[in-house]
Amino acid sequence: AAVRAADPAASRLLDQLVIAPRAHSAIRLSIDPPATMRALVELAGAVLLFWTCRQIFERGGAWLMARAITMLGLVVCAIALVQRVTNHHRIYGIFEPHQAGAEPFGPFVNPDHFATWIVMAIPLVAGYGLAHRYARTAGVHRTHLAWTARVSRALADAQRVWIVSAVGVMAVALVATRSRSGLAGLAAAALAGIWISRRRLTSADRWWLLLAAAAVSLFVLSYADVGRLATHVGLALSDSSEHRLDIWHDTVRIARDFWLTGAGAGSFGRAMLVYQSADRDVFFNQAHNQYLQLLAEGGLLLAVPALLAALALGRAVRRALAEDRTPGYWIRAGAAAGLCGVAVQSLWETGLRLPANAVLFAVLAAAATATRRGVPEPSARAVRPNPAWQPGNHSVQVARGEPGRSRHAELAADVVRRWKQVVAQPAPPRPPIRQRP
Repeated sequence: AAVRAADPAASRLLDQLVIAPRAHSAIRLSIDPPATMRALVELAGAVLLFWTCRQIFERGGAWLMARAITMLGLVVCAIALVQRVTNHHRIYGIFEPHQAGAEPFGPFVNPDHFATWIVMAIPLVAGYGLAHRYARTAGVHRTHLAWTARVSRALADAQRVWIVSAVGVMAVALVATRSRSGLAGLAAAALAGIWISRRRLTSADRWWLLLAAAAVSLFVLSYADVGRLATHVGLALSDSSEHRLDIWHDTVRIARDFWLTGAGAGSFGRAMLVYQSADRDVFFNQAHNQYLQLLAEGGLLLAVPALLAALALGRAVRRALAEDRTPGYWIRAGAAAGLCGVAVQSLWETGLRLPANAVLFAVLAAAATATRRGVPEPSARAVRPNPAWQPGNHSVQVARGEPGRSRHAELAADVVRRWKQVVAQPAPPRPPIRQRP
């Protein structure tokens, strides 16, 4: 009775949705229980994944995770671009979407939802690239190098080239989705990353980041149809703004009627069967605003815990960033920037409802908040210096025992040093030979 008194609109809405007679004594916290059950199971899985990954990253594993997402983003975005050119009406060119008129992009039916995944992945991969660079140069004494030598040495690092290529391909895929919210989210992630790492970046690092951004921009402009994107944005801005205002107006009505418990997680589409006031030629199955949809589906019962969790997450990220002094800081900063970017994109989209995006969000949150527990952070795989780059040739000097040297080289040097010590020791005196009388 208390729930019915707090949300009197629930009974009226169910009377309009259900044709058969309904027992008024039944109390429901959702107008669509199966959808709510699925949404709660997905939420519980994301929370469990967050805590599991956080425990793993506290003992190492963030580097391996970043490397895996780099490879996954490169492969998936490359396949998505090929699919866009060959057969953009089928997922991977094979599977037909259930929604009529859908134009899937990669593994996602909605290109805006694929943009949500890319907005979170690009900052993480960029942070992984910076972490790789700092891990290779930690404890290394640098002499003056000409810019040509610096460029040659950067191009000789195959892993750095691979990471920059992955960022470029993902950026091209993001532009190809023609998602305005995705571009806004990526811009917000870039600004957040610069602000987070403003005290860690040197002037040389800023110049390298500027050159890398210019290279990625040229790559995007070379392969993406920017003119078509500009035309699409110009034509769709007015219509999209009008539709979104209508959706948000109807969503606010749902949130006002179901202010305490909400209509039920995952039940937004069913509620819109009654609350949609705009032209019904297009059915609104999402609010195009993650925060409004959360308030409409969960009410204060779900919105207040979500707000408290967001505040706790921000505080944990800030503390972890302040305490980290290892090259893994940049992976953590990239994950935090990705979270900021998707938070901004969620003002126009609800991409976090999809399990794939929720999984990546949980992984990024775990990477941004995990704190080391006395276990040394694994560095990127070090490459033995080229003999041509010796101190006489204005190269990098690597001292014994410094992180710039690989573990295999350290082990080999230790074995040689011990062998020299054994050889250098004088032979023990032989006992006198006793002669027979």
